[in-house]
Amino acid sequence: MRKLMLSAIATVAFAASSYAQTSTDILYYRFLTGSGTNVINFAPGGPKNGTIVSTVTNPWTTGISNNALRGASNQTPVTANAVDTGWMPQLKDDFTVAWFMQQETAPGTTLSYLFSEVGSFRCFTNGVAGKGLYLRAWGGTPADITTATDIQTPALTGWVHIAFVVDWTKSKTATIYINGKVDKVTPITAGANFTGTTNMFVGRHLGATSSTWTYNTDEFRFSNRAASPGEVAAWAAMTPAGDGAYNEAAACGATLGSNNGPPSIGNATYQFALKGSASSPFALSVGFQRGLIAFDLGVLNSAMTGCQWDSSLDLVLGSATDASGNGTVPLPIPNDTSLAGLNLWSQSVVLVNWQGSNGFNSYIN
Repeated sequence: MRKLMLSAIATVAFAASSYAQTSTDILYYRFLTGSGTNVINFAPGGPKNGTIVSTVTNPWTTGISNNALRGASNQTPVTANAVDTGWMPQLKDDFTVAWFMQQETAPGTTLSYLFSEVGSFRCFTNGVAGKGLYLRAWGGTPADITTATDIQTPALTGWVHIAFVVDWTKSKTATIYINGKVDKVTPITAGANFTGTTNMFVGRHLGATSSTWTYNTDEFRFSNRAASPGEVAAWAAMTPAGDGAYNEAAACGATLGSNNGPPSIGNATYQFALKGSASSPFALSVGFQRGLIAFDLGVLNSAMTGCQWDSSLDLVLGSATDASGNGTVPLPIPNDTSLAGLNLWSQSVVLVNWQGSNGFNSYIN
């Protein structure tokens, strides 16, 4: 039985290669060169290079893996260090912005802006954001997307990964991640709708002599799609692949996660891990999409009311938890590079005591 299960999963994984998502990334600055003013854009959907516009002595610094864009002072007299991306943003419905940050200059209480120059669309700390972050005037509702957490304190001592993911198309939420973990989920009632008339700058707002970003910046990404939780986890961990929970609700009762490292191509030991009622059969669905099938699990049993299901039912497998309530289902990932970029969306239902699980995303790369 187990061999048949493994074979079935491997077959589906191979067949799934046609579902791999086409990249719509606009900006991806790795800041590799460490000299000059050109910043290579590794994303296929935007201008080839950005250009550093700076009044600091050296615009480069040591990054999380190589080099980074140095933060500048936002105190008087102000110095600036920013990248002219050469891109006039056009946002519709979904987008993602993500980056690593580490304090270069103490921000005090003066506003400090990660990006803008394109009207009111901007991301900043201090002011109304306090020690958190605000993403403002992105064209959707609510107008402000805000963190729940102080980001300045951890950025004082090391690199912190931040991601804002606006998903209007499917989940109708804006999710903020800090170091790959969900910090805050905000329901939205309208998607992104913004057209810039000037180039976006990374590292300042309102011109070269005011409102600059005081944090070193590395691995800056901007996409006109909603990145998956697994992608964000992979970016934060600086690994090619990652996984993470989505669609979390206290009403679900069971918890779905994984064992044996990230879902990297060739990881034959990767497996799903469920925590639920002891000695109970459960069903696990592995889907290629989310949102295609969406309903409250309370329609199956009232004990699961409030637990939302939104994974497509492309492959459904069965197993059981042990006496401690732990159950696993293997997903051996073939050594096949055509699977790169594949997202799998999984959820589970425990069939004794009727528990649903959170959704769990595996981003294969």
